[in-house]
Amino acid sequence: MTSSFAPLRNARYRRYLGAQSFSMAGDAVAIVALPFVLIEAGYGAASLGLVMTTVTASRLIGSLIAGPIADRVRRDRLMAMSDLARAGCEIGAFIVFVTHTHILPLVLVLYGCFGLFAAFFVPAANGMLAEIVESSHKQAANAYLAIVDNFSSTAGPALTGLVFLFVSVNYGVLTDAATFVLSGLLVLRLRLPRRQRGSRTGSPSLFREVVAGIRVVSQTVWLRDGMLLNSAINALGFAPFLILMPYVSRSSSGESSVWGVLFGAYGIGALIGSMLAVRLHPRRPLVSILGCCVVSWVLVFALSPTMSSNPWLLVLPVGMAGACTAVRGIVWDTTLQSGIPQTMIGRISSLDFLTSSVVIPLGYSAFGALGESLGPSRALLASGISLFVIGGVICGKGGIAKPAASLIVIPRSEQASASTRAR
Repeated sequence: MTSSFAPLRNARYRRYLGAQSFSMAGDAVAIVALPFVLIEAGYGAASLGLVMTTVTASRLIGSLIAGPIADRVRRDRLMAMSDLARAGCEIGAFIVFVTHTHILPLVLVLYGCFGLFAAFFVPAANGMLAEIVESSHKQAANAYLAIVDNFSSTAGPALTGLVFLFVSVNYGVLTDAATFVLSGLLVLRLRLPRRQRGSRTGSPSLFREVVAGIRVVSQTVWLRDGMLLNSAINALGFAPFLILMPYVSRSSSGESSVWGVLFGAYGIGALIGSMLAVRLHPRRPLVSILGCCVVSWVLVFALSPTMSSNPWLLVLPVGMAGACTAVRGIVWDTTLQSGIPQTMIGRISSLDFLTSSVVIPLGYSAFGALGESLGPSRALLASGISLFVIGGVICGKGGIAKPAASLIVIPRSEQASASTRAR
């Protein structure tokens, strides 16, 4: 039991956890505050969609270069830069909205920069956790991080709602800036030991490092197959659940409250899964957890037609899907942090974020159109069948079925030296 709490006895990890909590709250506040601020400023839904698309696109594009940079520089400083720069963007947006200089291109530039700076946080944060937490405690550390994420995602918007109620909608943006400032200040107090880095002389360009990262992923079977299955789960599980399940629950029960209960069950399941992950250590982590995640989503979609007779039948399966999804993220992050060398974890983390994130809006669009043509229930069944087939093929190949100790990435330099010794 003591090992479960070991990360919390690490002063650096506690500061890291505190910084992450404020940064996660800031992300959640931004999602809640931005639509209302734009509406207050007189912008329509098209403008909101354009701003949100700009944030997402700039973050995805920025993730291509963020990884190599996170492998080159001190990660605490990169995280602090990301937080403080996002705070600056939000302060700039606050000034724009308060002074009523509502120039849409200026808003787009500010939030484009916001998304770009956000891209640097993920690879730096993943690499930093790998630096400051012992290997045997990484999964518990990631589990506590997921628990904090669940809390911050609720507390941040709740705080924003109070600001809206008692102050002004525009000050919600300033609240967001404050969360990022607090996160950046906590990160700067981490006082990491100096990292060993290669000589800058003759170091490859960022483009070559990105290509090298892609090559490592393509040549490492468990990494490639794990990323593919994670992307499939996001595109064929989470995306159609968010897009189609509200319509299924509404048409089946005639009440919008059913969707609210299902989404609440998903959130509670995610929190329970995060708590269980502190102690859960399967011998073959990837095939066990990813396989369970696939089965949970397939079960939800297979049972969706029964909502017409008993709309509450899906509460438990949806909660299980939330728990499996949370555990999947924790185990996957732990596997990356434990199996990938410090010199390339930033690049791999960025590629992982890019591949797993870009498929979600694609899933939204595809299943929105499919729901219109086939009907929401049939579209969910089609999604479940597709996910079951893809999951079965990837799990059956055996690439992700290795024990935890075998899930490692060996740099080419080490492979070459081992080959030379063998000769």
